[in-house]
Amino acid sequence: MGATTGRFHMIAVAATVTVLFASATTVRADHLAEAAAGLAGTSVRGLVLDRPAWRAVIERVPEFERATGIRVELEIVAYEDVHDREVEAFRRGGSLTMAVVDLVWLGEFVEAGWLEPLDDLATAGASGVPGFDYGRFAPGMVDALARFDGTLWAVPFDAYAGVLFYDACRLRAAGLPGPPRTWDELKDVHGPRLTDPAAGRYAFAMASLRGEAQTTDSFLRMLAAFGGRLMDDDFRSALGTPEARAALAFRQALGAVMPPAVAGYDHAETLQALARREVAMVTEWSAFHDLLADPAESGLGDCLAVAPEPEGPAGRRPPIGGFALGVVAGASPKERAATRLFLQWATSSDLAQDFADAGGISANTNAYDGDADEAAAPLIAAVLSAWRRADPAFRPRIAAWPALSDAIADVGWRIQAGRTPIEAGLAELGGRIDAILAAEGYRDAGRRRGR
Repeated sequence: MGATTGRFHMIAVAATVTVLFASATTVRADHLAEAAAGLAGTSVRGLVLDRPAWRAVIERVPEFERATGIRVELEIVAYEDVHDREVEAFRRGGSLTMAVVDLVWLGEFVEAGWLEPLDDLATAGASGVPGFDYGRFAPGMVDALARFDGTLWAVPFDAYAGVLFYDACRLRAAGLPGPPRTWDELKDVHGPRLTDPAAGRYAFAMASLRGEAQTTDSFLRMLAAFGGRLMDDDFRSALGTPEARAALAFRQALGAVMPPAVAGYDHAETLQALARREVAMVTEWSAFHDLLADPAESGLGDCLAVAPEPEGPAGRRPPIGGFALGVVAGASPKERAATRLFLQWATSSDLAQDFADAGGISANTNAYDGDADEAAAPLIAAVLSAWRRADPAFRPRIAAWPALSDAIADVGWRIQAGRTPIEAGLAELGGRIDAILAAEGYRDAGRRRGR
């Protein structure tokens, strides 16, 4: 991410939406006490993200501790440090009982044996916490954040999705009745009406900087919309297809309505371009809505609007992401039991409505009373639309993901920047993907594949 000012400077590489622990209906202390029988004095220890709303977890801890006698110790750390801190603790043993699991870490943690299976929590009536019902979590987010090789390993906690943020005033001034429904409409209809290079104004931008932004927010977003796949079911590159070529050709053509420097945009630069009204539309993570709505950071005001991402030839296939909470397999039996109880309490339906009221987005659908009304709650409607179309394998949740992401970021960026032709770039990237997967043993019988 380039140098930025204000709160934009605090945007993490992996975008997140935070969930505020507050509850209009307090979980009954007597039920918690009954569920925690024999666990008084046991400790739950975990890391939480360095986000203002996640700090609210600590504020709710005394309520849980009073009801259960369980001690909860949560350390606030930056996102960039969470993975390495957790891996070190899991290998050493004894220091953490709760795992914060990013979507792309799930396969790594499962393959290493660091998480305890939680299938029993999905059984109706299995929970000792009133209001906890695994069946109320959005199925697409359960598959993406918590299920790996058919087993549940975590509880969905902090969920988000790709959406289209746009400047409704600029669209109206250009005579456009609303946001584009398809990528072709964005490029061919909205694009020309909203682009004026001489004035430094463009129709659209998406984060494309070399790194995770290029991988997820640019390359994979286009690949999915056009029906392409990164790899097939046998863990071999699937990039030598007409769909993959069409996706990248379209992305190159889309450059005509994007800022010339868009290949250097991370999330901060993309959001700033919309906030400063240099572009009229961006595809970004739902997590950033509050930032764009903040008058101290954005000049959009009432012109800020949100819609589902456009559809491609394969339909609407936006990226999804988030975090789940898991139980560390290496903790003692009593610590695992206490941690399981804490996870259920923290993600229960009794808390979900207040998550939403506070501006967070919970994967617990009880917060939204079914489908959200698009006019009354456009952000929630766009996110729920994305979840219904969620592909858990949008970003492969395997231990080899960091190496795959680096390869995609390198070659994908060179293609977008015009330094490598599409055909040559796809051939190079396909070869690198095959080499990584073969070296990591993903074609070996019995290797966990995240299916």
